[in-house]
Amino acid sequence: MPNVLVNFLWTFFSLAGSQGVRLVSNLFLTRLLAPELFGLMAVVNSIAMGVQLFSDIGIRNSVIHGSASKIERFDDVAWTVQILRGGLIYLVLAAVAHPFEQFYGNAQLSEVLLILASTALLHGVVPTKVYHLERNVQMKKVAAIDFTAQVLGSVVMVLVAYVTRDIWALVVGSIVIVAARIAAYYAFIPGPNNRMHWDKSAAVEIFSRGRWIFLSSMGLFLVSQGDKLVMGKLLPLEFVGIYAVGVTFSMLIGELANSLSAKFLFPLYHKLKDSDNSLLRVRKMRMLGYAVAALAAAPLMFLGDWIIKVLYDERYIAAGWILQLTALGSLFQTLDASLRPLLLANSDYFRMMIYQFAKGIIYLTLLIGGFYAYGLAGLIAVIVFSPLINLIILHGLVRKYGYRWASLDLVVCLLSIVVVGAVWYWGWSDPVSQLTQFQLAEVSVEPSNP
Repeated sequence: MPNVLVNFLWTFFSLAGSQGVRLVSNLFLTRLLAPELFGLMAVVNSIAMGVQLFSDIGIRNSVIHGSASKIERFDDVAWTVQILRGGLIYLVLAAVAHPFEQFYGNAQLSEVLLILASTALLHGVVPTKVYHLERNVQMKKVAAIDFTAQVLGSVVMVLVAYVTRDIWALVVGSIVIVAARIAAYYAFIPGPNNRMHWDKSAAVEIFSRGRWIFLSSMGLFLVSQGDKLVMGKLLPLEFVGIYAVGVTFSMLIGELANSLSAKFLFPLYHKLKDSDNSLLRVRKMRMLGYAVAALAAAPLMFLGDWIIKVLYDERYIAAGWILQLTALGSLFQTLDASLRPLLLANSDYFRMMIYQFAKGIIYLTLLIGGFYAYGLAGLIAVIVFSPLINLIILHGLVRKYGYRWASLDLVVCLLSIVVVGAVWYWGWSDPVSQLTQFQLAEVSVEPSNP
C-alpha cells in the first residue's frame, strides 16, 4: 500500500502541476491574444479531442489486463494497429475540415484543424511500455515526463504568442506538448521499443474490445467537448473564448478526477477486485476523493468571481460567474470518475459503452434543448446538473458487481447543493443572479449562425 500511495502522489502532483502550468500560461496568453481566438481554439480543440478519444480502441486496456502475455509480440501488433488508427483518423479529419469550417462559419477553422490533427499521428506511435508501467501502477517516470512536456509546450506557446499575436501560438504549443511527451517516453522509459508486426489473433482480440470502447469514446467525446461544440455554433466566438477562460479553472477538478480514474483507479480497482472487502474499500476511496474535491472546489465556487477580477482584464469579467457555476458541476463529475473504473476493472466494456454513449447523447440533446428553451441559462444549467443524471444511470449498471450505495451519492450531492446554494444566496457573490443579469443585458448572446 505505501508503494500505491507514492505512485498516487506522483500522479496527482504531476496532473495538478500540469494544470497549474496551464493556468499560469493562460494568464499571459489572455493578455496577448483576443478572446475570439480562444473561442476558435476551444472549438478546434473539441474536434481534436475526438481524435484522441477515437484513437483508443482498447490497446491500453488490453495491455493493462495482461493480454500481452498470452500472444507472442502482442505489444508490437497493438502498436501497429495504433499507428494505422492514427493515420486513418488524420485522413478523416482532413476530409471533414472544410465541412466543419462551413458549419461554424469561420474561414480559419479548417486550416487550424488540419495542422492540429497531426497530433493523431503522434498519438499513434506512443510506445506500449508506457501502458505496462500503468498496469503495475508505477507512475513516477510517466508523471514526471507529462509534467515536463506541459511546461515546455506552455513556454513555447507564450513565446510564439508574444511574437505573432495570433492563434498559431496555441496550435504550435499544443503540438509541442504531445511531441515532447512521446519523445521522452522513448528516451527515458526502459524497455524494448515496438516494431511493426501483424498477428491475426492479437488483432482480433484488440478489436473485440475496441468495438465497445470506440462507441464509449464517442459518448465521452460528446460529454467532454459538447459544450464548446454547441456554443461554437449557437453563440459568438468571443463569448466562447470567455467561457473557455472560466472553465479553465473549474475543469481542473473534473480533469484531474478523470485522469486519476484512468491512470490510477482503473489499474488499482483491477488489482483489488478479487480481494476481501474490495467494494467497501472502493466506497471509502470514493467518499474520501469527493471530500478532497469539495475542499479544492470551494474556493472556485465561492471566490471565482473575485479570482477572475484579480487575474484578468475587464473583457473576461463574465468568466467569474461561469467559473463559480461550472465548478459545482465539476465537483459532481468526481463521483462519476471514481465509480466508472469499476466497469473497466471487470472488463465490462459493453456496459461501459452503453453508459458513455447514452451519457453523450443525453448531454448533447439537453444542451441544445436547454439553450432553445431557456437561452444561455438553460445551457449552463445542463452543464452543471447533467452529471447527476449520469450518476443515476451509472449506479444502475454497476449493481451487477455488488456496488449498491447510490443513496450515499444522492445524499452528498443534495448536501452539496444546499450548502453551496445557501452560500451563494446569502454571500456577496451570487453567480445565478449574475447569469440572469448577463442574459438580459447581453443582446449578443444569441445564435451566431441562425
